[in-house]
Amino acid sequence: MYYGWWMTVFAIITALPNTVLFSGFSGFLEPLQVSFAASAAAISVAFAFLRVEAGIGTPIAGFLVDTYGPKPVMLWGGIVLGVGAAIVALAQSLLVFYIGFFILAFGVSVSGPIVANIAVARWFNRYRGKAFAVISIGTPAWSLAIPLVVLSIDTFGWRATMWGLGIVSVAIIVPFSFLYRRSPEEYGLKPDGVSDTTPKPQHAVRGPEVSLPLRDVLRQPAFWLLMVAFGSFSFVHTGLFSQLIPILERTSGVSRTTAAAVSALIALVSLPGRLVLGALADTVKPGYVLALSFALMLAGVLALAVVPGEPGMIAMVVFYGIGFGGCVPVRHVVQGYLFGSQNFGKVQGMLRIADTVVGIPAPIVTALIYDATHSYVLALLMFVAAFAVTIPAALSPRMSLAPRKAQAV
Repeated sequence: MYYGWWMTVFAIITALPNTVLFSGFSGFLEPLQVSFAASAAAISVAFAFLRVEAGIGTPIAGFLVDTYGPKPVMLWGGIVLGVGAAIVALAQSLLVFYIGFFILAFGVSVSGPIVANIAVARWFNRYRGKAFAVISIGTPAWSLAIPLVVLSIDTFGWRATMWGLGIVSVAIIVPFSFLYRRSPEEYGLKPDGVSDTTPKPQHAVRGPEVSLPLRDVLRQPAFWLLMVAFGSFSFVHTGLFSQLIPILERTSGVSRTTAAAVSALIALVSLPGRLVLGALADTVKPGYVLALSFALMLAGVLALAVVPGEPGMIAMVVFYGIGFGGCVPVRHVVQGYLFGSQNFGKVQGMLRIADTVVGIPAPIVTALIYDATHSYVLALLMFVAAFAVTIPAALSPRMSLAPRKAQAV
């Protein structure tokens, strides 16, 4: 089997810490408030560090992976992650907790999906959408552990659970880091595992890849449209998932255990979106598929805000789950389609700046709205407004223009 497909398997396995920490953080929220006698907004500052790492860690990781390959970056990232988890578990003050979580978040940034996506991008061109669709299976697979994480928190405490997550994460990431390879050309292979005699797909939407240097990428209107779209998405997703379990408890009237199960169910429902929409991006303009993904997520958040009780929650799970599932692989396909893969890490690092700038305040603003109104409805409507920006950005004609050969490097 072509080694690029093995790389997608490794990416699925090493997605554990990112998935559990991001999707499962809301399970830690209330126990942390009790432990540190802090408000929801104060604890949500730590979740904002997951966006800070995207702004700091992603450009660093992108440069390092493009320069040295994924193996050393993933290895040291896993070690840093373990150190951060230990500090968090031992923290006796909110300040030490913040410091530990920042280190933990940085370790997640340089040992998880960001590095895996950059590494895999160089192994595929025509089948990049399918490859990223396969990679994205990792999130729904590991999200099934979220109810177990919440059960562990309620049974053994959040500190013991954090110790366990740190140990398991390091035990997975460190050995698997040695299996990542830099590029197919270094092993006498070509992207997609094709040979010179391999026939081209009859309905392919892209020919031989053309990569732009970073300075030319920054001059493209499509780059700035992507920043707007991804930034708005990051604001919504970060704010929503930072407090998803209490949001579901308050808006739908379900128990903490049920809310944790629903949180995992969203990831599971995202699976068909990841596979179907990810593969679809190989056959139609990926910007259109990205817009469809955003529209589905908007519908899900709106349903949760305005439809009372469990029906709104069910609609949110279905629409948001499928839309989010499509967004995960397609955002990388769009980037590769527009700018190529040779500088994939550097470009992704620049795009993540928007995620950081608007993602950092999202959990804090969400918590402040709840602290002030004792309701999450206003925050959900704010998310709907933010999503409304993403769709026209993704549908812009500029998003359908692949790089010209005259600009290649």
